[in-house]
Amino acid sequence: MSDSNELMKKALNLKFENKNNQGNLDAFRNHNVVKTITNLPNVASKSKTNLAISAGLALGAGLILKKGHLFAKAAKNMRNFLPGYYSQNAVGKVGILAKEGIVGMGKASRSLRSPELALATKTTDLQPAIKQSLDELFAAKNIALKNPKNWIKVKGETPGTSIISDLDKKINSEFHNAYAVLTRTKGLEYAKKSPLYNVVKNYATYSKESGKVGYKNILKQMDIKDKEVLDTSLSAWNQNLKSKLMTKNINVANFKFSPTLQNQARDAQFSNQGKLAFLAHEKGLIGKGKHIRHLQDYFMNNGYKPYVNNQGKVVKNMFQNQDLKVLIKKTKAGTTHVQYSSTIKSNPHWGGFNANLTFSDKYKGKVGLFGTDMYDIAGDKVAGAALRNTPLLNVQKVKYQTVPLIKSKEPIAHIKPNPRKKYETNSYNKSKETQGIIEEVKAKPYGLKETKEYSKDVEEYFGLLDKKGMQLNTKTRFTKTYSEDVKTYYKLFTDVSSGTATAIQKRNFYIAKARLGIETAGPLVAGASILAANAALNDD
Repeated sequence: MSDSNELMKKALNLKFENKNNQGNLDAFRNHNVVKTITNLPNVASKSKTNLAISAGLALGAGLILKKGHLFAKAAKNMRNFLPGYYSQNAVGKVGILAKEGIVGMGKASRSLRSPELALATKTTDLQPAIKQSLDELFAAKNIALKNPKNWIKVKGETPGTSIISDLDKKINSEFHNAYAVLTRTKGLEYAKKSPLYNVVKNYATYSKESGKVGYKNILKQMDIKDKEVLDTSLSAWNQNLKSKLMTKNINVANFKFSPTLQNQARDAQFSNQGKLAFLAHEKGLIGKGKHIRHLQDYFMNNGYKPYVNNQGKVVKNMFQNQDLKVLIKKTKAGTTHVQYSSTIKSNPHWGGFNANLTFSDKYKGKVGLFGTDMYDIAGDKVAGAALRNTPLLNVQKVKYQTVPLIKSKEPIAHIKPNPRKKYETNSYNKSKETQGIIEEVKAKPYGLKETKEYSKDVEEYFGLLDKKGMQLNTKTRFTKTYSEDVKTYYKLFTDVSSGTATAIQKRNFYIAKARLGIETAGPLVAGASILAANAALNDD
């Protein structure tokens, strides 16, 4: 039996908080849909196409039962930060998402066993799993703040600064991820009326753009001086974004630059491909009438080869070294455009993103650095997944800065791609100390009672911020305004969830619960189908 089948077996024997679910679980095991799903690995071949089809069928079987609403609920309850995700290949990523999907579904059930918690979730658009994740992150942050060892300088730096910065990124990303899911499921108009908007608006502006006006707005928001650069960046996502922008609309999340929280420009700069481009610039291979071929040849002389697609055709201006790709082209306006997937991913919300470097004689010795990211969640294209058709594009204003100097005396080999697993694991799971603290916190019990409560660790953390002399920007990274908004949001959730629902609210809750069949096989089928997809993809 494969490891994936063992995982399925364990999932089917999960002990649920509600003991009554055991009978439903027994019935679920014998459900024809489940039998079909669990047999998928046996019919899946090693062909990637067939594996993908099998995975899609497995996932779709569960989704169809509830017309996608279960998928949407699972997505809302999935954590944003998944340790080790970007160190995996495609198959490994499916496995991690599968496990998180079943966990998210289980956590979602909390709000479906309490009228008050369901009301709090509806009022704030904060899901139980995200509340738990935030409680754990704030508790970890509180531990880090109170540990004197973290604030003793070691080689001129305090370890606590890195830990706090890492935790703040994860906290901020959880909020933005929750808001992005809300936008994809309920629409931007609804999302902007949510209390959650008061938290995320500090770090990003959200707008719906359409037509030529929308196109110009994006150019202006990002400060892109060459529209062909924007077109190439949009096309990188293979979703006909420009066409959708002109014929329908897209949602745009424009993230404010922050050295500690939102710094895609830095990630693009220090990515392997970026370093190589800057070395080429030092050698005079960019600008001043130089043919683009000189830059392309430089990449090819340092490990890159023309990229060949799955159809065996060479893709113009695209080059590859191991699993790294780079697009190198010159626009009609004379801009040298270097585009790639950044090997550094410091923003957990964005994760992997499309990095861009733009060189032009008009920039007077500066380079433009920016990134774009499509917010697409697992099952984005699955029919009936209860997601809006309007895409969500994450962007950040171009940062124009003096072209960095590498001036390395070492052989050029030092900037060739490291093994993907080693490089990305170190950058994405930035701090072992941070992850250690998180695991320590996660070891504590967390159930329905804890979901409703205002966490003592959170209360203590905000109490620390209220103390005079607390250096917000040194040890917390967040502004006082942001912290107050988060505090208010937390209080709203816990006040509603710890209160008493009215008779009408209770009646509506139980009617909806009965109608959806939440406590029956529905969520189990959806969760198991995700696991079955994982089994199909991992079957040997």
